[in-house]
Amino acid sequence: MRKTIMAALAVGVLGTIALTGTADAATTGAAQPAGTTFLGKGSVQTALGMNNAALQKAVDSNALTFSSKQDVSQALSQAGTQAGTQTATQSVSQDVSCTLNSNKIQFHRDGTREGVATGTREGTRAGERDGVVNGTVASSIVWDARKTGQWTGFWLSAPVVTGTTMGENEFGTDYSFGDYAFGDYAFGAVAYGDWTGTPTENPSVCLGGNPNVTDVENVITEGAITDGAITDGAITDGAISNVGDLVYGATTLLVNGKPIV
Repeated sequence: MRKTIMAALAVGVLGTIALTGTADAATTGAAQPAGTTFLGKGSVQTALGMNNAALQKAVDSNALTFSSKQDVSQALSQAGTQAGTQTATQSVSQDVSCTLNSNKIQFHRDGTREGVATGTREGTRAGERDGVVNGTVASSIVWDARKTGQWTGFWLSAPVVTGTTMGENEFGTDYSFGDYAFGDYAFGAVAYGDWTGTPTENPSVCLGGNPNVTDVENVITEGAITDGAITDGAITDGAISNVGDLVYGATTLLVNGKPIV
């Protein structure tokens, strides 16, 4: 006598149910169907805390549902772009000269100007997405002719995967960034110090349109730029990519939601 039931089972892709045979397997009195694995009733009783009578009743009423769960994880990598700014100071000098009534007069002053450059830098961070693989399996009940009316175990057939449920992406590490790529500095106005030069005159003599002035020169020289502090700005999250294949954990077989160990 054999009774066939259908049971839901969650298993990994290409996974199998690894069960250890018990003494029940040797006393079934029935040939094992091809492609199945035997699960003795004792393992089910232990998982559910049932005695034999309760188990037999549960089997007769189709009250047992087999399932399993298999953890799966996917390594991730996410790109990110961070904005940044860098300040700088540039030295600047101005030289003015002219000829006034046949006399050469000269003036000089030094100054600085402040600037800022904007840029970005690229980075990546590692993460993970966890999930569970689900599937179904057919199960037939094993009957022992030497134990009148007793179900002695179950033939569990190969699983058929129905889908995978993945959780949220989780990133437990900060971005690892490269160097900034800055554009040119945008400088403000020059802050000059006092003029030095011909003590009895003023630069306005040369630059004010005086008709007695000739050979006017007004030269502004930009000097060295001293880079300043970098300020990190906002991070823009980019694309998420899978890294490698899915990693499958061990399959846990359950009966009515209780693990079979």
